[in-house]
Amino acid sequence: MNELQERKYIEDDEIDIMEIIKILVNNKITIIVTTLIFTLIVVLGGYLYNKKNSAYTTILGFNYVGIEKGLNPNGTQFNKNNLVSTTELNYIFDKYSKKGLKSEDLKGLRGNIEIKGIVPQYITERIEQALKKGETLSYTPTQYSISLKDGNKEIADELIEGIIAEFQKNYKLEYNIVGVTQNPVYDHDDYILIIQEQIKKLLAETQGEKKTKFSSQTTGVSYLELARKLENFKNIELKKYISYIDIYNFSKDAATKKTKLESEIKRLGLEKDRLLGEAKVVKKALDEYKPTTKQLVLPTVGEMGIKLETENEYYSKLIEQYIKLNTEASNKEYEIIENKQELEDIKIPTEEEDARIQEMIKNLVSEINKITEEVNKLNKEYVDIEYGEMIKKIAPVELRTEGKSVFLYAIVGIILGAFAGIFIVFIKEFYKNYKLSYGK
Repeated sequence: MNELQERKYIEDDEIDIMEIIKILVNNKITIIVTTLIFTLIVVLGGYLYNKKNSAYTTILGFNYVGIEKGLNPNGTQFNKNNLVSTTELNYIFDKYSKKGLKSEDLKGLRGNIEIKGIVPQYITERIEQALKKGETLSYTPTQYSISLKDGNKEIADELIEGIIAEFQKNYKLEYNIVGVTQNPVYDHDDYILIIQEQIKKLLAETQGEKKTKFSSQTTGVSYLELARKLENFKNIELKKYISYIDIYNFSKDAATKKTKLESEIKRLGLEKDRLLGEAKVVKKALDEYKPTTKQLVLPTVGEMGIKLETENEYYSKLIEQYIKLNTEASNKEYEIIENKQELEDIKIPTEEEDARIQEMIKNLVSEINKITEEVNKLNKEYVDIEYGEMIKKIAPVELRTEGKSVFLYAIVGIILGAFAGIFIVFIKEFYKNYKLSYGK
């Protein structure tokens, strides 16, 4: 009896499975249509989600002294939010507001630009360890991801290039020195001061520990060579011109030079009187000083910049100050005598002498400008090498999304659609059987 019942149950089960398969096959159109509808809905939803959460992204790297401490190249505080300036935003918005951008205003565009610092894993671990110990560890990233959630790749590329260009413009050092020009207004001795000042500027550009070790990779010229060339020019060519002008005291405008000399003599006289006045005060302090009691008598000494570490230095400091003031006053007197002598001997050059002077000036200006050009070229190469990678794009602009691939969405849609289709078929079949059984 039991064997018969068991066989019957098995036969019933087989009949049920076959019936289910038959139902599914008979309703395959319903299952297929439902699966297609669900697949389309999921794929479309995934596509829209991806589009909403997609951005054109790249990575900018910073490489200069100070970035690790959170500083800009000029020493000011670095702020990632300042990388995209209002000027750059205005430019992008004006150019692409009707050619790809969906942002309605600058605020909306700025909101669609995201800048995130990239923190290496080992730094993250160190920060976490420090926090567990109750310590604080600060870190300024040297790489930043920049994402544009609006527009297209062309807009994103131009935005990134603009960020790089503006950063270099703001912080890349400029070393271009303007050359000397001849001017008919200048007197003969004016060129001495102008060229001396130019030499001083150029020599300053050759200084620095890094520069003294730098030489051009194309021409081989170094800053040390240019510094020697400037010194030779100053000590030979310029000195020849100075000697020639000074010996004869040439001037093309005697009246103007006389006025300048008289003004200089007056200024030097006032400066000499000031120095002698200060020396008189110091002399009084020396006379009133009492070494036996080390009594400090002169409160005004501090006003003249004398700084004392101990009372024993007081007397020697006063003597040094007194000698210095008198020496400077004597030098002013010497300059006054020189200017007075020059005032008496002003000479206007003859045509032949003037021609020679003009030729000398022309050669001096030409030579100093050649050296200026060499310094500018070497400076440009130095800056390009030293600051060329101060900021750079280290990854191409790519479209990235936080969502999944469309293929994955399609698989999910097919699975959900299939189950939904089967469920609908069974609901229909259940309703059909219920109606047959109880419909009457």
